[in-house]
Amino acid sequence: MPDALAPLAAAIITREIEPDKRVLCTAAAALIESPLGLGPSIVALTKARSEGGGKTVDVAGPEMVQVPLVTGLKKDEALTKLKQAKLDASVALHDSAADKANLVFSQDPGQDKWVTVGSTVKLGVHNGPAPPGEKSLTELVTELCNQVAGLRADLAKYGGAPTATPASDATSKGTDSASADPNKKPGS
Repeated sequence: MPDALAPLAAAIITREIEPDKRVLCTAAAALIESPLGLGPSIVALTKARSEGGGKTVDVAGPEMVQVPLVTGLKKDEALTKLKQAKLDASVALHDSAADKANLVFSQDPGQDKWVTVGSTVKLGVHNGPAPPGEKSLTELVTELCNQVAGLRADLAKYGGAPTATPASDATSKGTDSASADPNKKPGS
C-alpha cells in the first residue's frame, strides 16, 4: 500500500519543474509503494536541474544582501553604494578636522555581513569643524548634558518634579510667595 504522505512529498520535491510533469510525479508517488514512489520525482528534478529547466524558488525566506564597504568614501558615494545594494542608511555626524569633512569613518553592520534587503546601515560621518563663532556638535551635546544634569539635581533637591515655584525661589527674585501664585492677577 502506498504511503499517504508520498504525494505531498513528491509535490514538494518537484516544485521546480513544469506543472504537467509535477502531476505525473505526484500520481506516481500515490500509486507506487513508498519510498520507491518518490523515485520519479527525484529523477525528474535532477534532470530538470541538469538541463537548466528548473526555476529558482525562494524557500529560505527574505532576500539577503551583503553589506558593501563604505568607510573611507564620501557620504554621498556611500549612500549611493548602499542604495544600489538595496539598503537604507542612517547618518550620525561627528566633529572632525576640516580635511576629513564628509568622509564615512564607521559603518554598522560592517562589510560583508549578510542582512535582509531594506535593512538600515548606520554610518558615522565626519562633519568637519564648526563654523567660526558657532559651537561644535560636541560642545552643544556637552552643554545639553550639563543642563540635563542640572535639572536632575534640581528635581532631586525638591523631591521630584516641582508643581509650583518654591517660596524660596520667589523671594530670591524680589517677589513674595503670594505674588508667585499663577492664578493671581498682576496688581491685585
